[in-house]
Amino acid sequence: MTCQIGIYEHHDDSLENWNTLISLQNQQPPRELLRRIIPVLKDFQNSQYKRDIGSLSALLTWHLVDSAAVPKGELPRIALSRQIGSNIDYFCRVSPRVVEVYSIDEVLEWQMIAAMEIDQAPVEPVPPGPAPGHG
Repeated sequence: MTCQIGIYEHHDDSLENWNTLISLQNQQPPRELLRRIIPVLKDFQNSQYKRDIGSLSALLTWHLVDSAAVPKGELPRIALSRQIGSNIDYFCRVSPRVVEVYSIDEVLEWQMIAAMEIDQAPVEPVPPGPAPGHG
C-alpha cells in the first residue's frame, strides 16, 4: 500500500496547504500506521514544542524511519514529497491535535475512513518525597 502523510499547522487548513508531505511505501493498512504515529503525537502534545509544526514534522519523519521494519541493509521506503501523489491508496492528514485518514479509490475520490482527536495526556503528579541524597 502506498500512502502519504500531510502535516498541517491547523486541522482545518485546506489539503493543499500542508507544511510537510511524507510518502510511504509499506504493506501496512491505515490502522497499523495510526498505531505507529498516535503515541508520537500524544508525546508531542506534552512537549514544550507542541506549537512548532516544524518540530512535529521532524519528529514524525524520524519516528517513521526509525520504526520501519526493513530487511538488514535496506533503507525504508520513506520520502519527503512536493505534491500529493495520484497513485496513493490512502492519505493521513495530521495536525497537532487531529488525525484524519482518507481512502482514495481508482477514480481519485477521497472518502474519510477515520478521524480522531489527539488528547493531551495528563501528566502524572510526582508524589512529594525527600530530596535526592537525603532519603
